[in-house]
Amino acid sequence: MTETPLLLAGDFATPSQGDWEAEVLKILNRRRPEGKELNLDQAMDRLRTTTVDGLSIDPLYTSHDGTLGEPGVEPFTRGTTIRTGSLTGWEVCALHEDPEIAFSNKEVLADLERGATSLWLRTGADAISVTDLPAILDGVDSDIAAISVSSYDDQQAAARALLSYFSATGSHHASGNLGVDALAFAARNGGRPEFGSEAEWVRAAMAEY
Repeated sequence: MTETPLLLAGDFATPSQGDWEAEVLKILNRRRPEGKELNLDQAMDRLRTTTVDGLSIDPLYTSHDGTLGEPGVEPFTRGTTIRTGSLTGWEVCALHEDPEIAFSNKEVLADLERGATSLWLRTGADAISVTDLPAILDGVDSDIAAISVSSYDDQQAAARALLSYFSATGSHHASGNLGVDALAFAARNGGRPEFGSEAEWVRAAMAEY
């Protein structure tokens, strides 16, 4: 028996923009007397709205309305990447902190096979040892899966371990997060935040990557 995949609304033809415009005219002209019907431009004006800060919003946008442009450049000024509607716009991050090497490595690979796109490893006395990071990441392609680290007690050691792993594996397009956050560390452990180390990590990351 061959299973037929379920296609939501698969029995309906895909409407065109012309079909949508025809329905708009039909609805807006339903109660108008003959000879007083709105044309398409007038109908679009009726449906167009203006925000409180003066921005005009059209009733319909399609992929033919132009490209978004580049992030940080008019008219697309927000974000770091261009969202195209594809699944690359989503990130599924899996947290791992079990210190048992074989178990964590197995779970890391399983999560990536099941759809996770990035990894978050917590290191420390009650979590993964920084010296075990390479073994736990064995089999992971760091050019594809982003890797981030965090630690409650020694974030500097966690960051050094991750950079050492990237260097040892020869990753050319590695991405992730070193987790160096002086404010968060001070809030969790008490004391004043030390921002000097953050500047050092920024310089090191820029020089290496």
